[in-house]
Amino acid sequence: MLKFISIKHTTMKKLLTLTFFLALSIQFSFSQHYAPFYTSSENVYLGDSVGVQLLIEEVLIAKVDSFTINGNDSILYPFKQLGKQDCDSFSLFYAYSASWMGAKIIKGIDSTVIYNDYDEEIYLKHSAQSGDKWTMFVDSNGGNYIEAKVLVIDTMYIQGKGLDSIKIITLQRKDTNGLSLASDLNGDSLILSKQYGIVQTYQWDYFPYTFWLNNKATQQNVRQLVDYEFLSYKDVYDLDTGDVFHYEDEYPFGWEFMNVKIINKWFSAALDRVYYKRDISKEVYTYFDRTRTDTTIYSFYQDTVSYEYTNDRLHDTLIPTRLSKSVTLSINLDHFNGRKMERVGIGAWNDMGDCFSSRYQGALFRENSYAKGIGRVKHQWTEFQTRTKELIYFKKGTESWGAPRLVIGINERTTPKNEFLIFPNPSKGILKLQLNANIFEVAIKDIQGKTVFQTKNENELNLSHLSKGVYFIEVRTTAGSAIQKLILKE
Repeated sequence: MLKFISIKHTTMKKLLTLTFFLALSIQFSFSQHYAPFYTSSENVYLGDSVGVQLLIEEVLIAKVDSFTINGNDSILYPFKQLGKQDCDSFSLFYAYSASWMGAKIIKGIDSTVIYNDYDEEIYLKHSAQSGDKWTMFVDSNGGNYIEAKVLVIDTMYIQGKGLDSIKIITLQRKDTNGLSLASDLNGDSLILSKQYGIVQTYQWDYFPYTFWLNNKATQQNVRQLVDYEFLSYKDVYDLDTGDVFHYEDEYPFGWEFMNVKIINKWFSAALDRVYYKRDISKEVYTYFDRTRTDTTIYSFYQDTVSYEYTNDRLHDTLIPTRLSKSVTLSINLDHFNGRKMERVGIGAWNDMGDCFSSRYQGALFRENSYAKGIGRVKHQWTEFQTRTKELIYFKKGTESWGAPRLVIGINERTTPKNEFLIFPNPSKGILKLQLNANIFEVAIKDIQGKTVFQTKNENELNLSHLSKGVYFIEVRTTAGSAIQKLILKE
């Protein structure tokens, strides 16, 4: 009898548990129709350009850290992010600011409330129909408000997802009497997808203001949902024997150039790490003035480095897990020959109570940039002063980018006089030649071995008259001759 009661009690507990999760599932499924954010998925958004010389796009990741259930509402807590504060002419960073998704999100059956970093409420009514209007945001200091309106319900192909029903919501700022006011966000559109969350969005942490705390003037541009595949360790550290990399390292009281050549490559038994043996040439200026050769130190050595070699996403492990990912994506096709690049930045601020104390007792910022197939291309470290090490040239097979810098003190002793560098390669027709000789001859030959161009003692060549394709460049000096493959492209 006791055994039977025990079985019955256990069965009842299972039924109750199943009923609870079924109800929870139904609630989530129903409430997520046209809701902006999900509890268990990850969306990626691309938006504002942040760069002058390069077209850099900042990638924002929508990911929920945790959530709780309160009646019919789901309370979502997004991953935190780095905050930023202006202190005189410099910026400080502090951990655990509100996520770009907002400090907190309360998602109900009919609407979602997003709390910005000022604890102000932003209403998104995802149950609204075409033509419906509602008050989306009320200014805490004046009573003016932002009105939202469902302009149309339509279908749209969501990048990387599929075809889905969408609601396009337009915005209009109004005064306390309901009269329209001028605003940068007037006419902007938000797009809610029925199944996949918000497709076109703002950054909600400081909405409807700018990023800076003391300036509530204009709103940032809207962001677009994209199908983006982040770089993995395998992507970044897929180097090859013979690859060449030149780096420049600048720090407050010195300067360093380092030339690296990969001379061997092997893997761990589990194939999850890759090892590279490298030839290193260094030129170090121990005084900032590089004209002072008496302070220059040259060195040559070999070392072995190893890197993780998995399909894990690089930025997932480079940033503390409870901070939202601060990642930017370079889409400038002239930089690193169009190789995908991601920049990961992280900083911290020991809160001393004022800018001066924080600046001199704990402010730091770290930035690392990685590109596909060429490793880390920039490392910047700021703690009171800034040190920057970045890639200035690479050569992989017949491909090259940047301007090489020979470490002269080393090359005079170790490089044969007939060796030379050409860049860029591939080239559109204009290329430069660098070698350790003043008297030399240059011959360009096609793949049949026919000489199609000749010159003497010229370091800059104009081959734009030649057809696009593969050629061979031969350089002859008193020390002998050397040949390299050259590719002319459109």
